[in-house]
Amino acid sequence: MIQGKIIYVPGHKESIEQAEQSANTFSNFNGWNVQLRAGITPKTYREPLRLKWIENGRMAGHASRLDRYPDEESRWQKMLLTKKSCATNHLRFWQETVKSGKTMVFLEHDSICIGDFPEDIEFEDILVLNMQYVFDDPSPLARFWRHTPKNKEPGIYNFEPSYPVRYTYKNEWNGADLIPGTAAYAITPQGAQKMLDGVKKHGLDQSDYMINSKLVNIQYLFPSIVKFNDVNLKTSHGDGTRLP
Repeated sequence: MIQGKIIYVPGHKESIEQAEQSANTFSNFNGWNVQLRAGITPKTYREPLRLKWIENGRMAGHASRLDRYPDEESRWQKMLLTKKSCATNHLRFWQETVKSGKTMVFLEHDSICIGDFPEDIEFEDILVLNMQYVFDDPSPLARFWRHTPKNKEPGIYNFEPSYPVRYTYKNEWNGADLIPGTAAYAITPQGAQKMLDGVKKHGLDQSDYMINSKLVNIQYLFPSIVKFNDVNLKTSHGDGTRLP
């Protein structure tokens, strides 16, 4: 039975309700042992000790908005802290995974379980559990809908050479495949250690940018066993809006 954490925003009524709904769906299927976990938020965020943020990365782009839009400094400061909080939720989870010595599942509050967790499943580092849904509206990745996997035998798959979600910022991760969102993924202790070693060496970045193929082997499960809640709260944007 796989252990997992459903991350919600404390003090956010809709996030808590979605997390509770999420937990209920996982209880309807076999192989899951998930618990609710209050996430780190801008109010509780602290800069990670002995870690930096990668130069010329996605997070640096967010930080630059503070200078580009001085009349909206409070908005962009909140958004930046929200993105940093999201990243450190994953950092904490990887540390716990390594400490446990067991494969674990990271779940965001809008994850809806639609299948059993497979018995005796083996993968190297990271396994995406919702691949059939990551390119659906209203995801910002919806423009890649043609890359939604279909008509495959059940199993574990590598990203195809045409996989479109790449790291485009000009640093050592340029050209890497990115995880297509962080709503639902399993990670082995080996994968978690690789991520911790990678961010220690290179630095942290936005969560779905630092989980990339230059640090870990990212695969996906077909068919997907997790999908999204129909309501997208957009809590990772800080103020509930799409970023420009």
